[in-house]
Amino acid sequence: MTLKQKFIKYLAILLAAFLIASMALAAFGVLSSLLGIEDKREGASDYDNSVTASPEVSILKLNISASQVKIIKGDAFVAATDNSEIEITEKGSVLEISERKKLGVFESDRLVIITVPENKVFERVSISAGAGEINVEVLKAEALNMELGAGDIVFDSIDISGSASVNAAAGELIVRSGKINDLEMNLAVGDVNLKAALTGKTEIDCAAGDIDIELAGEEADYTVEVDKGISSCKFNGKELKDDTRYGDGKNIIEIDGGVGDIKITTK
Repeated sequence: MTLKQKFIKYLAILLAAFLIASMALAAFGVLSSLLGIEDKREGASDYDNSVTASPEVSILKLNISASQVKIIKGDAFVAATDNSEIEITEKGSVLEISERKKLGVFESDRLVIITVPENKVFERVSISAGAGEINVEVLKAEALNMELGAGDIVFDSIDISGSASVNAAAGELIVRSGKINDLEMNLAVGDVNLKAALTGKTEIDCAAGDIDIELAGEEADYTVEVDKGISSCKFNGKELKDDTRYGDGKNIIEIDGGVGDIKITTK
């Protein structure tokens, strides 16, 4: 694909994602401000609709439309919500949190909160959300899959030993610490800010937005391949040319950028 064709592709994606995100986020933000909504509850015990999961649960599935999601450290594995349309069920090794119907605009402030013991390791975590923020204090899993419409994703600490897949139309992905193996991420519009060890093969495709990666480990641990579009790209201060391969480390990072700056550093 030529640079001109790629640029046209990115502009089309940008426009579509911008329209979707603008309509969703503007409605939620304005209504919340007008209504003065503020939820000060912090723990799962504050909610009537809650389920204490058994230790045998190894798979967590969330399928929601616009509720906020918080995953925090706790003594017990508990899922709770203030949204009456959300059903929390445990079947064998699976804990599923799903909505019976989509939220109305006056209910977009609803919250799903999950407390997880710090040493809990999931086999798989799947999150599908239409819009809203996702804040994760700690998450350990073999596999992670996220499908998001619009909203920010923040991980304070993450450890994915198998593979991770993140697809989002608009928003920002922030990882403050941790380790992710075999990450595949597609973000149409938004910024990526990662501070983590990226092992195996990492593929990041961001059509419009800045990418800032602070890698744990040495520069020699990584191989970086960049198709930067019209972005600028620097690896530890060195400007990388388009369609270049830098380094020969065992961990491979492939970045496909469109519009925005790409910055990669090692600690």
